[in-house]
Amino acid sequence: MNSARVIDSARGVYTIVRSDVDDDERPKGTAMPLVPKSETGIRLRLFTHAGHGFSEAWEQKSNNLEWVESTWFQATSGIIIMCNAVVIGLETDLESSIWFWVEHALLAYFLFELIVRLLRHGCYFFRQEEEWGWNVFDFLIVASGVADQWVMPLLHSVMRHEVKDSKQGMASVFMVFRMARLLRIVRLFRLVKIVRPLYELAQSITEALQGMFWVLVFMIMTLYSVAILCTRLIGHGNIIGDDADEDLQEIKEMFSSVSTSMFTLFGTVSSWSLTKFVPLFEEMPMLRPLFVVFYIYSAWALLAVMTGVVSENMIAIRDQMQKEDEQREEKRKSMITKVLMELFREADVDGNGIVSRAEFEAMLKSPELVKKITKNTRMKVQDLMDLFDWIDHDKGGTITIDEFMTGFKWINEPLRAKSLVKLQERLAGDLKVLESTVSGIIQKRVEEVQRTVAMPLRKVHAIAEQMQSLDVQLGKIRPILRERLADVPSQVELKEMEERLSNRLKATLDQLSGIEAKAKVHMRQKNHK
Repeated sequence: MNSARVIDSARGVYTIVRSDVDDDERPKGTAMPLVPKSETGIRLRLFTHAGHGFSEAWEQKSNNLEWVESTWFQATSGIIIMCNAVVIGLETDLESSIWFWVEHALLAYFLFELIVRLLRHGCYFFRQEEEWGWNVFDFLIVASGVADQWVMPLLHSVMRHEVKDSKQGMASVFMVFRMARLLRIVRLFRLVKIVRPLYELAQSITEALQGMFWVLVFMIMTLYSVAILCTRLIGHGNIIGDDADEDLQEIKEMFSSVSTSMFTLFGTVSSWSLTKFVPLFEEMPMLRPLFVVFYIYSAWALLAVMTGVVSENMIAIRDQMQKEDEQREEKRKSMITKVLMELFREADVDGNGIVSRAEFEAMLKSPELVKKITKNTRMKVQDLMDLFDWIDHDKGGTITIDEFMTGFKWINEPLRAKSLVKLQERLAGDLKVLESTVSGIIQKRVEEVQRTVAMPLRKVHAIAEQMQSLDVQLGKIRPILRERLADVPSQVELKEMEERLSNRLKATLDQLSGIEAKAKVHMRQKNHK
């Protein structure tokens, strides 16, 4: 079977699943990927034996903790992180003994999460390409919490009889750990990695800040140059003398140095009002248009440019993320297509490109193969059996790889407007095929009927020709019959003729009777003699 054609038929099939493409480099028959690689913007969660030096036994053990990467566990961790942030805020404002036990419970959960993640990934937990920083930070936060809440109190109780200097040193260590534990609130930003919209927003803001860099540089240059001018003219007394009133002296202090002048001008740019410079404008009216021009240039023009740059960058980043999603989807399609091809090659025992029901059922009896399909396509074994029955619409007991890929595509593709359009096109194509098929069948039947009735029709035509010839002949006989009918005597004449013939016949009979009587007399006389 042509695998390239099958891959093309499977294109545009599957929904995006957060998974790896590590297995692209694995031997055939190994587990399918879970999370895409970092070059596509998604965390790398699995590892190969050659790339990271882990044994097969460790990989088998880590596979037993796949629930660590599940959605429900990630959601639970996110909820606990939010609760931790709320507790930190309440603990800051409200004093209660309950926070002590709540902190212990939260620390126990975070320690449990850290342990299972370490068991899941091993040393690679600290070398994940996109999350190693968060993982190290989380490890340090949990370690400091364990040291502060569990280890240090235990050591303090053991060493409570030591000298005072040791107690002071222990107190300093306590203070350091407690200050470090204030960084727990930073754990709230882990939600950015868990919640997809927050991650997209954070990435957009980060990229937008890079686009804002040169706008900020240009704004700083503007503020710096105008600050030098204002410092020399206003702050150094070239415009405002030392004998000016208090309001002007306050304005003079605002421009006493370049740094203070830049901060004052920045306040003007950031929507501070120009009314605080009214005494200066009253003293020097010529400065009004200069400050108005500066405000329009800095507060309106530069900020508008900055807003436009941020918006443009966020739109570009959104487009880039969509392209990355499309790339991940294409990789996903190719990976699943390859795996499905491998599954069919294993199921197709006789190698004829057609899988029978017996071969298909034998394939579904393999736990490894079923795990690959159900895990990456969200289909159950019964769904696969139903799919076989649906594809085998002719009840022939066999299906081809093309038929399976087409049915697999329709089942796994989500219902979208694109799907409806594809369904419409498919129905239109099927209707055209049905129309051509029905037309061909009808034409074939018509030809068969024509061949069947051709001989009887020829006989009918011959009979019709004979009938027409007979009708012509009868047409010629009719005038003759009319002439003959004109010569036929009437009823009266026939009656008179009958009477005449009767009279003649009677006379003849009378004569015959007389002759007979005479003959009898003559015979008697002859006998007497």
